[in-house]
Amino acid sequence: MELSLLLSWAACLGDGEIIRENKNLTLSMGILFSLLGCSILSLTYFNYILVALLLSVISFQSFYYFEQSTEDFLLRDDDYKKFRKMLSLLVSISFLISSAYWINPYSNPLT
Repeated sequence: MELSLLLSWAACLGDGEIIRENKNLTLSMGILFSLLGCSILSLTYFNYILVALLLSVISFQSFYYFEQSTEDFLLRDDDYKKFRKMLSLLVSISFLISSAYWINPYSNPLT
């Protein structure tokens, strides 16, 4: 649940930076990812945990690919780019591990 809040927070970062070209597209994508984070929270609240986890994997990676295409990301130094890539990979792995834990019938808390 905290990770969907992180996704929502990260989406807000995308539209407040120094991006000049495609500002409307960037703002729209930031709003879209924020709404996606809120929908993940709603799915979690209504016990659709697996759907929320899988949607989190897709949306987190999608946000990373979107961030790569922005002007601000291209201006960042290489250490930041490597850190951001590693962070996205590790968070996606944690989503996948949580999904596998949820699918396992012996560890699923609802069964």
